[in-house]
Amino acid sequence: MRTLLLICFLNFFTTNSYGQSSQTPNLPFVYKNSVHTELLGNGSVYSFVYERVLLNGPKFKTTGQFGFTPLPPPLETEFVVHAIVNELISFNKHHIEIGLGYGIVKEGTSEQFDSGNYDFITGRLCYRHQKPDGRFTTKIGFTPFIFVNDNSVDFIPWGGISFGYNF
Repeated sequence: MRTLLLICFLNFFTTNSYGQSSQTPNLPFVYKNSVHTELLGNGSVYSFVYERVLLNGPKFKTTGQFGFTPLPPPLETEFVVHAIVNELISFNKHHIEIGLGYGIVKEGTSEQFDSGNYDFITGRLCYRHQKPDGRFTTKIGFTPFIFVNDNSVDFIPWGGISFGYNF
């Protein structure tokens, strides 16, 4: 009787179960272009962003994005543009997005402010939800600004959320 119980016990704990697969494999993105509306984020208030997948591997993906923020006339700034290169680390439909970019702010004419342009460095550390074959993307993350002036370097912590469509 003990031998039979021992055999059943060992058989139960050493047999594989096939009820669920352990994990689905990482896949490249099917759609390589996307457009996003970003609230806060790298465009300061909001921005419209075009993104293209440049390198599309199963675990690591590289994207380039260009964003444009037109601002209404009452503000002293006319528009903000930014370009960013991102690296995505994929865990199926969950991704970590790390990026670095450059932006330009175009100021209008005013009695209070000098008219002209100034530039900034920006970055991204985001969580991204996108299925490999999905049409929709959601991102939320940390998007700081670094302004380099003649005498100082200003670091402004910032964040944003983005909703996009892939095609």
